[in-house]
Amino acid sequence: TFEQEQKERRRRKRKEKEIEDEEMQEMIETQKKQRKKIKKEEKEIEIKRKRKRREIRQNIKKTDEETNRDERDEDADTEEEKEPAKQKKRINEDITYTKEEKVMMEEVKSKENTKTTNENVTYTKEEKAMIEEVKSREESPRERERRIQQEERAKLLPKSISNRTLERIKQKKEREQMMRDVGIKRGVKMKQDTQITRKILHEDVYLPPFKRRQLQIDAETEGDEDAKQRLEWRRLKKSIVGLINRVDSTNIRNIIPELFSENIVRGKGILCEAILRAQLESPNFSGVYAALVAVVNTKIPEIGELLVTRLILRFQKAYMRRNKRKCLAAIRMIGECVNHQLANDILAGQLLSLLLENPTPDSVETAIVLTRQVGYALQEREPKIYYALFEQYRELLNKGNLHLRLQYMIERLFELRKKNFEGHQGIEKALDLVDGHQITHDLNLDDDDLNPCDHFNYFQLDDDYDEHERMYAELKHIILGESSDDEDDSDDDDDNDDESIFKNTIERKEAESVEALKHFSDNTNLENVQLKRQIFLTIRSSLTFDEMVHKFLSSGIGAGKELELVSLLIDACAQERTYLKNYGLLAERLCHIDRVYQEKLEICFRLRYEVVHRLFEINKLRHVAKLYAHLLVTDAIAWTILSVVRITRKDTSSLSRIFIKILFQEISEFWGINKLKQRLEDPVLQPFFEGLFPIDHPKNTRYAISFWSSIGLGALTLDLSELLKHSEVLRAQAQKMKDDDSDSSSDSSSDSDSSSSSSSSS
Repeated sequence: TFEQEQKERRRRKRKEKEIEDEEMQEMIETQKKQRKKIKKEEKEIEIKRKRKRREIRQNIKKTDEETNRDERDEDADTEEEKEPAKQKKRINEDITYTKEEKVMMEEVKSKENTKTTNENVTYTKEEKAMIEEVKSREESPRERERRIQQEERAKLLPKSISNRTLERIKQKKEREQMMRDVGIKRGVKMKQDTQITRKILHEDVYLPPFKRRQLQIDAETEGDEDAKQRLEWRRLKKSIVGLINRVDSTNIRNIIPELFSENIVRGKGILCEAILRAQLESPNFSGVYAALVAVVNTKIPEIGELLVTRLILRFQKAYMRRNKRKCLAAIRMIGECVNHQLANDILAGQLLSLLLENPTPDSVETAIVLTRQVGYALQEREPKIYYALFEQYRELLNKGNLHLRLQYMIERLFELRKKNFEGHQGIEKALDLVDGHQITHDLNLDDDDLNPCDHFNYFQLDDDYDEHERMYAELKHIILGESSDDEDDSDDDDDNDDESIFKNTIERKEAESVEALKHFSDNTNLENVQLKRQIFLTIRSSLTFDEMVHKFLSSGIGAGKELELVSLLIDACAQERTYLKNYGLLAERLCHIDRVYQEKLEICFRLRYEVVHRLFEINKLRHVAKLYAHLLVTDAIAWTILSVVRITRKDTSSLSRIFIKILFQEISEFWGINKLKQRLEDPVLQPFFEGLFPIDHPKNTRYAISFWSSIGLGALTLDLSELLKHSEVLRAQAQKMKDDDSDSSSDSSSDSDSSSSSSSSS
């Protein structure tokens, strides 16, 4: 029957493999078809794009050719204008004017001379007609042809050139004219025109320092409040962006006072935008920027709240658009904000659940990056989120649907967890600048009222500008405090004395703490708890039993505390939903490597069997029994441990009988009933199996026979049943002998009585 079951199992496995292979082939074919469709669609899109590009290039070429023609015509006109006056006289020699025409021409010339000084000169109809006639007469035939061609082109301009290009050309010419008027080039004087200066300030054109000072002086003299505030806004923006670009872990303590010296309440939009741009370009400096914002947040919490809201909105946009670069940058900055307690820990939990809800390679990678940063903080502040998160990672590993690279990343994450996030334990010492309570902003992904306040990034005219500047000056005085020249010019000797006093106090406190630790005894059993935690994490973070053994031996976990390691291994096996062979293989390998583990497993068997009635769950009993059955079959532990078992009505309970039943049924499945019977009949081990087959009393033997036959192992009790029958026969014979002896004694007593009665009668 056992061989038939094995054959059936093999057949089922073969069928399952065939079905799986067919499903895999179908999946591969469908994927190939989908890839072909995608490639066709991509090719069609590329062809359309190429066509559009060709059309755009052709239009650009046409416009360039037309503009080149116009430029050539203008160059030709200028060359003709530069010709000597003799050639013009030659052309105009044949033209004759009447007296009236000469008078009209002199009047027109006088008016043209006055037009340069006074723009409000007007012409009559006769004078305009006279000017046109004179121009037509003075034109050469070549100029007349060019003029006609230009008029024809002007009619065709809207068809050949779009309105957008015309607008761009106009804007370009206006800018060039404006730059010439203002005098950006060296050696040109700046004109006193407030409208032009406002245009420059609106368009953020670069201004040299001396031109900027000149504009500021002009604005103050003329009382132009708009220009004055715009110049101050440009200076504020430049200084804040420069400070953010220069900050790092070495100079952050010097940058913070400089930053507070600027009006960051007015420029909070500039500050947040500069931090986000700098962090996007260099994500490795996320901790530095978060430390800077953490210090600012303690004094001005509005800036911290604005930064966190913009970070959340940036992540949402990047996640919806599938922009991995921006998504990773936002995630790293949010993680640093959580470590500095700028953002709530629930925000990190929401982000991780969102990324692992529908796992993709990019989402799992971003979740791992965030877990490295936030894992230590969640472990201390939110343990429920922490353990639920790693359970999700374990489920992803067990499914096996991820890429090998992601599987290795998750395994490294479990190793980092086992090392208690070494190297990622929250905030660096150099960046821990906040002494005291931090203001945490309770912002979540589900909030619908998140407002980025983009209007803070741009200039706004402030009617109460001077009042607000005075208020910030008072706030700055409170934050930075009074700075006197005496403090700045203090001697080096005083500094050295202060440093020596500080070092002496630190050394004295350290000595006192060491002496106190000598008299300190730990009654909280913290070392055992930490050891159990490490053992549990190594078991859960490993995929195979070889990996578990390697980690135990290489890291030295459990050295000197083998009993705790073995007991925790049994507990972990019992807590699984189904029995895993890795636990049995792990225990077997440990027993073969070191005999100490064998002895500890035997001790655990005796202890567990004595308290087996406390294990109310049958599932746990089944797993532990299968574990020890594996060890007995492989001879990893000695069969002498069964001396604890005694099958009688008094010495067993319902749970202990279930334990023995599962244990021996597993062994019979591995070996078969014949081999198990041979092992139980081994003469060397017979003294240790007396409790399994008791002979001391017929009631116990009958109970043992009924137990073994009820669990399907009655073949083990054939000798015991024969012995019971033989003992019953012997008892029956002994009973008969006793009965015969009693009968004979009664007969002899009756004979003696009759003889005595007869003698008395005689």
